[in-house]
Amino acid sequence: MAENDILLILVDEIGHLYNPHDKCAISSLMSCMDSTESAGKLIFIFAHISQEFLNQQATGSGRCVIQLPLPPLEIDIWKKLKFSELWDLNEASRNHPSLHQLFLSCSGHPRSIFEGIPVALSKNRSLLTDPNSTAITNARQTIIEMSKFIDFKVVLDVTIKKWFSQLPLSDKEETEWSSSGLLHTLKDTKVQFLFPLLIQQWACDHCDKKPIAYHLQQLYHYDALLDQNTEKYMEAVMYHYEAVLRIAQGGQQFILRTFFRTQHLKESLFSDTVVSGLPNTIPTNVVVSVSSFLDETILPSLESGLIVVSDKHSEIGTEYLVPFRDTNNILMIAFVQCKFVRQSTSWTEIEKKSKQSIDSFKKNELYKNIDMFRVVYTNVDQNTILKSTYNDGIYYTEIDLFNFTNKLGILRLHTQKLGDVLNQRYPILKRASSDLTTSK
Repeated sequence: MAENDILLILVDEIGHLYNPHDKCAISSLMSCMDSTESAGKLIFIFAHISQEFLNQQATGSGRCVIQLPLPPLEIDIWKKLKFSELWDLNEASRNHPSLHQLFLSCSGHPRSIFEGIPVALSKNRSLLTDPNSTAITNARQTIIEMSKFIDFKVVLDVTIKKWFSQLPLSDKEETEWSSSGLLHTLKDTKVQFLFPLLIQQWACDHCDKKPIAYHLQQLYHYDALLDQNTEKYMEAVMYHYEAVLRIAQGGQQFILRTFFRTQHLKESLFSDTVVSGLPNTIPTNVVVSVSSFLDETILPSLESGLIVVSDKHSEIGTEYLVPFRDTNNILMIAFVQCKFVRQSTSWTEIEKKSKQSIDSFKKNELYKNIDMFRVVYTNVDQNTILKSTYNDGIYYTEIDLFNFTNKLGILRLHTQKLGDVLNQRYPILKRASSDLTTSK
């Protein structure tokens, strides 16, 4: 072979490279190309490969291995596909929220879309018409297997906890997670998230034993149910997400304003260093439901670091309570409201009802030394909120909410009541909605 010649070799995924009796084929080829007689360039094109495998095949020549990962496709790419006359993915995703979430969770990953989904459909011909929970779980597992992500299961515990904590990723972690396909970036944006399909399946597999898995499984479950007329489920998505963040943080200290990531808070009021206050042995479920906030078990639960949710539909101004502990071990309580509304909301009415709720607690002698503040999650279609509105609380517009929750991937929470402000920043979200006619 002449100098500067290029040898191009197309290779299938790990495990299907060569005949079992020819395991050294890659090493032999690399050594051959390193020789004086054949000082050409060698290019392997892999459908899937791990960095560990590349390291094992390295030669002593100091050869530079340059990885060029394939970019993600548009997250709504499934809407443009029709694998057969019987398989209309777009129409099915309109009719079945669980399918919409399944396709969103593929996140434009080429192999998941073009190999995983067709195989999942061939295994279950009724998947698009009867996507029950078992069918969705089996389809998700099939797509993961076809996408060659199955090996990540052994390390996901640590990876997921690190991702949802406030600890920054090292350059090495970001490079390795990205090159392996575990860390995704939404096309044409800087939005990053762990591959949602993999996280959801891991959560389902471990939700009976691991607290963070349980709450991930729950939040994705409620997100799949969230739609125009089921706004109550937003509350469940948010308190399970807060549970995930608290568990991931463990006993490490953090600052309130960095936990509640939004531009609509008064930093001087929320610069406290706190901990979640969870026990050393964290229960599988750190959310407690009570009949109403008059329940006598509320304070002990809050003191134990548990999130308290009221089942009383007429509860005024607050839907759930989240406890923190400051550096003096003093209890602090966030009074949380969730508003799944698109165009507008009455900030004055929200403040009035929230104050009414907080004041009712302050009248109780047991709560006299406890710091209380309001948190309002909305998907209101606004760029900003007047400073006077969030002078003593923490508020979220749709942009704030998206920035706070997009670590989970693209959710129905982000697409089903999409406003113009968020749509202008991320046009892909409108196209990814399961019903474009109601996404104005």
